[in-house]
Amino acid sequence: MDNLDFLNTIYVKRCKIILSESESFYLKNLFRNRLLNESKQMKQIDFVVKIVKEFYDKSKIRYFREEDIQEVSNYFFKKLNENRGRQSSKASLHTSSDLGNINSDTVLDFHTDVNVEHVADTFSETDEVVFYDDNGEVITKRTVASPDEAHVAMKQIEVSAISKSKK
Repeated sequence: MDNLDFLNTIYVKRCKIILSESESFYLKNLFRNRLLNESKQMKQIDFVVKIVKEFYDKSKIRYFREEDIQEVSNYFFKKLNENRGRQSSKASLHTSSDLGNINSDTVLDFHTDVNVEHVADTFSETDEVVFYDDNGEVITKRTVASPDEAHVAMKQIEVSAISKSKK
């Protein structure tokens, strides 16, 4: 899904207008609904103009004049295309894997049914490595002396999970 945070503000004639929270939410939902239903048409500026026109018609507050609909639409269209460009470049960085950032949690989740978490117990001032099953039930806890030792313990578990799954 596209990041639509740029819809919190409108730029008209070198002025930045911050939308109210409810208006911004409404505008984001207009874009989201149209993106889900008719994503191929979103590549056309006329489609964005229709959304901005609908926002203009239904909004109680006049953030811009009717003559500025085209200017506002151009700004949104430009930002929407920039976001799509960013997303496609991020996607191309991870073409060999769908995992994205790989850490111990993702490796263990892929190879086993166990989730591992490093926890700092503030009452006893100790660090623990906690093992959970898929239902969130605690399987076991391992007390460690430091965060570094917790990291080493998680890596050891990760290596053993990978080696067991290859057999």
